[in-house]
Amino acid sequence: RNLLLLAVLSCNSLVDAFSPPIPLHWQSAITSAPRSCAHHRQAVAPKLRNGAISLRASTDNAAFVSWLDENGVKSSCSLAEDGFVASSALKASAEACSSSPKVYLTEATAKEALGPKIDELDAETAIALQLLLEKSKGSKSFWAPWIATLPEADALNVPLFWSDNEKKFLEGTTVEEEVDKLTEALEDEFKQLQAEGWGDQFPDNTFTLENYIWAVCTTCARSVSFEKFPGKTLIAPPIDTALTSTPGSGVVSLGFEGMFREPRIKISLSESVTAGETVGVDFDGKSSSSLLLRHGVARTAGGVGEVEVQFQVSPLDRFADDKLDILEINGYASEQTFVLRSDDAPPPLLMAFMRLVCIKATDAFLLESVFRNEVWDFMQDPVSPENEELVLDTLIAT
Repeated sequence: RNLLLLAVLSCNSLVDAFSPPIPLHWQSAITSAPRSCAHHRQAVAPKLRNGAISLRASTDNAAFVSWLDENGVKSSCSLAEDGFVASSALKASAEACSSSPKVYLTEATAKEALGPKIDELDAETAIALQLLLEKSKGSKSFWAPWIATLPEADALNVPLFWSDNEKKFLEGTTVEEEVDKLTEALEDEFKQLQAEGWGDQFPDNTFTLENYIWAVCTTCARSVSFEKFPGKTLIAPPIDTALTSTPGSGVVSLGFEGMFREPRIKISLSESVTAGETVGVDFDGKSSSSLLLRHGVARTAGGVGEVEVQFQVSPLDRFADDKLDILEINGYASEQTFVLRSDDAPPPLLMAFMRLVCIKATDAFLLESVFRNEVWDFMQDPVSPENEELVLDTLIAT
């Protein structure tokens, strides 16, 4: 966990141009749970590649591997202490795993398990409740071999379950603030579900706050979402394990196969891996803070640091109306969030946005209506030495 913390040096600041360039507000990708959580991560879905993959078993998870094999899952990876690892060397573009609809947990399976009342909830909450119910069944659950591989609360890496001493490492970071918000939101949601009678659906001593938080965090960490999948959100064993492994080159995607258009969730590799190497997922530009909060993982390779910053046009700026109009014409909001990385230059969109918001009187002629349709193109290059200096000073101070 200390290694995770070292990799997460990520703070988010909201800065008004022309105000003192210091952090005024921190905000992260996850602000409430679990209903809002489903909207913060969408898995990427590039074109799938075909390939038959054989399942490789290990003695530690033989029952799980047998269950996957019996239900049509094809995988060249297995579970290990390091997470989801390749059983043999795999080339770039190879399919590391292809899961089967028979083992998915979805909104539909939750409805089958808990009844039509589940339609009142979002898909992620519904799946979390089904997970809690299936766990209470023990070996009688169809998903028992998979559930047996899931970590208990004290073994989850998400900061929500860290000890008080471990949480001290988060002091002064956006993650600390979001853990507090998330805890409060989950407590409020649990009370709401209790009031609606959901506790009656479970055996005695099952529907508790601690168990509910475990189920929600497990679902958030291991679920994927696709617009074309019914209900959008699902857990697809064993691919869910890759979502809690060290981030890598794996791309999670959805494809439809066969005469009946069977939905298959797959992991394809964009880089080759060796036998025993962890098969992680490319989280498509997600910040380290959001990865830690949701999946309990962080990028550690190469010592690359990153910071997530949010800037806005200051309401005190006398040119605010013109700047907001220009942003609206070009399809941008008045507040923008960007990720700065220590191994890369600032994103071009960030530089263009900051050049606009940092325009002062000497360059204000660019805001005249005659330039309204061209000014955003002007912002793609330095406006003036004074403007560029203010932009860079603001970024450095932030």
